[in-house]
Amino acid sequence: KQQNLTQENPTEPSPPPPPVLGEVTLRWNHYKETVPIEDGNLQNSVIDEIFAIGYAYKNSLIKIGSSTLPVSDLTASFTGLVPGETYLLEVIEDPVEHAAYLARRKPLEFGKKQGEGRTAVDRLTDELKKLSADELREQSDRYKELVEAREREE
Repeated sequence: KQQNLTQENPTEPSPPPPPVLGEVTLRWNHYKETVPIEDGNLQNSVIDEIFAIGYAYKNSLIKIGSSTLPVSDLTASFTGLVPGETYLLEVIEDPVEHAAYLARRKPLEFGKKQGEGRTAVDRLTDELKKLSADELREQSDRYKELVEAREREE
């Protein structure tokens, strides 16, 4: 009996299955964004494109579930994500970068606009302090001008 020689060649690999596309929701701080995944994988570059974490948190880590990746590795992917699920995204700051940020940060000063020097009230008070004891005691015209100007500024 003759065998059927028209069978498929068993040494040729079958084509890969099409990718499974889906979406997951990421929550970070007050943000909530739906992002695309492929075969349960979410590329770090997608996260950075949406949240710009790499810009604000240099040398830090991103954590989703039990997986942690460096913010700077945009080719890395979070794996095993389930379409339709919501995941909490955490940023683990680099302690050296955070300390450098705190060192260069200027504290907020109330009564002053950020980036400005002293307020007008501060400057007028300084001018009052420069007056002589006699000008203060006699409430000179200059004293009255400065007090009125300071009251308008307050």
